[in-house]
Amino acid sequence: GPRIAGPDGTPPVLLVNGTQQTVGTTNQTLIYTSAISNNGDAEARDINFVTILPDGLEYLPDSSKLESKLISDVGNASGITVTNARVTNDATASTSRIEISIGSLLPGQIAHIEFRARVKETVASGRGLRTFATISGQNFIQLQTTDAVTVVDPFGIVFAGRGGLETPIPGAQITLLTDSANDIPLSISSGVALPPNADNNNPDIADTQGRYGFVLAPEQLGAPFAEATYYLKVTAPGFMSRMLKVSISPTHAGLFRADITAVDGQ
Repeated sequence: GPRIAGPDGTPPVLLVNGTQQTVGTTNQTLIYTSAISNNGDAEARDINFVTILPDGLEYLPDSSKLESKLISDVGNASGITVTNARVTNDATASTSRIEISIGSLLPGQIAHIEFRARVKETVASGRGLRTFATISGQNFIQLQTTDAVTVVDPFGIVFAGRGGLETPIPGAQITLLTDSANDIPLSISSGVALPPNADNNNPDIADTQGRYGFVLAPEQLGAPFAEATYYLKVTAPGFMSRMLKVSISPTHAGLFRADITAVDGQ
């Protein structure tokens, strides 16, 4: 019978901007792509590729494509029978449901799917937006793609207390410590991070916009019911030093929750 999978036989992959995890910013347009293949020995019929975007993303109308052509213009591209593509919006839940229907896939055929979404302006910095698709059909078992994750503006900002975010402090030094009593930086892997601290240096130096960031290994994120605790020490010439407590616990898809509180009485 039919067997739907990725072109290499593994579960189908959903990518965002060509990767499984990317960094985004508000109002940015993201491109989602996936390829599904019939690796079985019979025709797969009435295939539905459904994505429900999380709150924080909005679908860009008329952006769905099959074989690099807009759905409305695709006809029978590469021998793939396209029945229709439907996009509905649930304003109550602030989500978008994208449904692309493919009439059939013969054994060995591959369908390349693309759609676009925009990061809403109201999304908080540091939030992770997880997206996946469900694939179902008339004569094969329903399956799910891998997750595509967009982390929105995943960095902290050092700024002057009285001026707020409009007065960043470039050149401030931020150290992630194991405890507040000793200046012992947490040991983190180098060269595996994201801008503005792509080398994952600890201490980090705030960039021209006052931004900094660190990437921790999964085992350094604690557990759902056992937070990991670290401390941020922030210093800058002409400013009082700060000490902040950071409590971290994992959520899903490699993401985590962080609670930050002052422990220096300021």
